[in-house]
Amino acid sequence: TIAEEILKKLEQAIQAKDSKTFSGLFLASGVWRDKLVYTWDYRTFNGPERIEKAAADLFPRTPTWNYAFLERPYPDLAWLQIVYSFDTDLTHASAVLNVVKTDSGYKIWTLHTE
Repeated sequence: TIAEEILKKLEQAIQAKDSKTFSGLFLASGVWRDKLVYTWDYRTFNGPERIEKAAADLFPRTPTWNYAFLERPYPDLAWLQIVYSFDTDLTHASAVLNVVKTDSGYKIWTLHTE
């Protein structure tokens, strides 16, 4: 499914600590909102450049694994919402992805990690 493809790309980029590939999954106006998982604070990163810099700083400090869907999106939405869980050394976390279709494929509109 589309959701499985996107989550696989996201997981691979994060686990490889590949901030460039990770930020490339977002729209130019994309947003990553982290709620305690990576920053141990409430932080928002706007746009691929800031997302890439944050990912480069944060991913090496927070290994993740065990990605799994928490619920399935409805097929008739204007965007896909993907809810999943994963583990870090310090916590069991969850995230919500909002994904939209573009001419170049599916891109992340927002990512909310908590």
